[in-house]
Amino acid sequence: MGYEFERSVNLVNENYGQDSIYSLNATKSKKQLDWKQKVKFKDGVKETINWINENWDFIEQQPLEYIYKD
Repeated sequence: MGYEFERSVNLVNENYGQDSIYSLNATKSKKQLDWKQKVKFKDGVKETINWINENWDFIEQQPLEYIYKD
């Protein structure tokens, strides 16, 4: 997009547990993009947890640092 990443962000230390809530609202996506939910949130979370459990060996082998790819 023509911006240098380092000049566009302020890097801070992790703040685990400092955010009181993460709120999701798909109203705008539904209206503007005609987006429709295919999976119930609870089911999606369960599917994600199952995928992580089934693929944990692969996940453990992945690097922890972010690798930027163009």
